[in-house]
Amino acid sequence: MQLFSICKKEGESYIDLYHRAKTANAKINRVTPRALTAEQQSEELTLFTILNALPADDRLRNQLISQKDISLSDTFHSFLRTDKDAALKGATKELVHAALSRNCFLCKSPNHFEKECPHRDVVVNLIS
Repeated sequence: MQLFSICKKEGESYIDLYHRAKTANAKINRVTPRALTAEQQSEELTLFTILNALPADDRLRNQLISQKDISLSDTFHSFLRTDKDAALKGATKELVHAALSRNCFLCKSPNHFEKECPHRDVVVNLIS
């Protein structure tokens, strides 16, 4: 069901393109509950588009599609949490690296710490 990636093929008539799009839309309608409002249908299509945009082997995609009644809001919060976790993991790695390295936090030069920085006065004057 690749409704949003349908493109007119070389040599294809406009009527054939129309029929391919209608067929793809019919497939979506068959799996979409009938009692949805227009807003709910729009959210379902957006959710479908987002999940379809992710690679088939994406861990988060597979977790989301395995859940029953996943919503667009659930997906957003999962994306947000995953992105925040990745950012925290990156920040944690930087902090660990900084703690284990002998680079000065103030001037970033190796082999001394901030409290022993020979460039402290120059850096402080530049910042002030």
